[in-house]
Amino acid sequence: MKISSIILLLVTGGLVSCTTPVSPPQKRSEVPAAENWTAAESFAGPAVDTWLFMHRDPRLMALINEAWQHNRELRVAAANLTAAAAQARIAGADRLPSLTGSGGAQRGRDIPGGATSDGYSAGLNLAWELDLWGRLADSTRAAEATYAASESDYAAARLSLAGQVARLWHDLIAARARLELNEETARNLRDNQRIVERRYDAGLRSALDLRLARTNALTAESDAAGARRSVAALARALEIMVGRYPANSIAVEHALPDVEGIPAVGLPAEMIARRPDLLAATARYEAAALSAGAARKLRLPQFTLTGNATSATGQLENLFSSDTGIWSLAGGLTAPLFQGGRIAGGVDTAEALERAALERYAERLLAAVGEVETALAAETLLAEQADLLEDVVAEADASEELAWNQYREGVVELTTVLEAQRRAFNSKRDLINLQNDRLRNRVALLLALGISPQATDAAPEI
Repeated sequence: MKISSIILLLVTGGLVSCTTPVSPPQKRSEVPAAENWTAAESFAGPAVDTWLFMHRDPRLMALINEAWQHNRELRVAAANLTAAAAQARIAGADRLPSLTGSGGAQRGRDIPGGATSDGYSAGLNLAWELDLWGRLADSTRAAEATYAASESDYAAARLSLAGQVARLWHDLIAARARLELNEETARNLRDNQRIVERRYDAGLRSALDLRLARTNALTAESDAAGARRSVAALARALEIMVGRYPANSIAVEHALPDVEGIPAVGLPAEMIARRPDLLAATARYEAAALSAGAARKLRLPQFTLTGNATSATGQLENLFSSDTGIWSLAGGLTAPLFQGGRIAGGVDTAEALERAALERYAERLLAAVGEVETALAAETLLAEQADLLEDVVAEADASEELAWNQYREGVVELTTVLEAQRRAFNSKRDLINLQNDRLRNRVALLLALGISPQATDAAPEI
């Protein structure tokens, strides 16, 4: 077979296998999809900024902005983004001509006793691969897609950091509320202990009642000390997250914000087009597909232009004269004939990586819709639980008051009073925890939907 026939065969086969456009991964993956969220179909509609309930807390928003400016992990992500941009520029340089310069000087003398002579030279060398089949363009676009994935990774890091700050802030408020409940309970139990002591001194109550009263008061004070430790630990964790020294000096709110009704969450398609980690997975699939195309095009001939211009003279002032230089320009065509399976192996590797990127996208998409559906379902259930728990708190308070009244009248034992107090305390503590759980779930829903508390996602200068 003639060389020309081999080249024709390579070109024909290469064009057939390499001109297929890159299709979006959601069109090629077998991921179950739905037009509406099954957990809240009645709330489907245009997506809105559902961080409004947090925007009403200026201190929280200030902490989020502070974290965006000073959080160390986010600064690392910003540095990685800068590096990814530089790598994309490096990849694009292969499509441009390469021009290098050279120069030299030498001095010599004939031996023996010859005259000394000087020599000077300068040259330019040009090399340029003409991208006939788009292989270099595919590689450049793959690098640009990788950079786009890094941009989405940075946006995802910002969004995740906002969620972490919001959760820590609400955890801290809840811990402070539990501390206040513990301290109030400890004070009440100390008051109760004094009442029991007076009745014991009057011979109206047994030593067991006194011991039980003292035990419960001491337990409540111990719980309050543990609650103070929890508040301090959460405060320091939040300070570290926003880039401050962990001095436990952050001011804390005294009440958790109210969680408003279920937000308008939009449609699944809107979430897919907005959520940063899905955009990153899409870009990485595109980069893998383009890299596979570039690998296949290595089978095609490559055409390279080379040129050089040189000047050599014995006089430095004549180095750039027109009569001291020569130049040449040449074009060369090369085609792989036998590579021992190197190109085929590269193609197989690139295509396998493309399939892996597709499956990673499918896995991430399925997890994303699962996160939204789970958070939406929890919204309604947590609201129902909160209504019931508020009734429990009211009944427990009434039971505690009734138990004390009956104890003073000698109708019930102290153990009945202590049990009523325990139930009242637990119900109030559970209500605080549930209010915080509702806030945490709302934040999880916002993160799952990919809705940022701010419209701007610019990388900070580092």
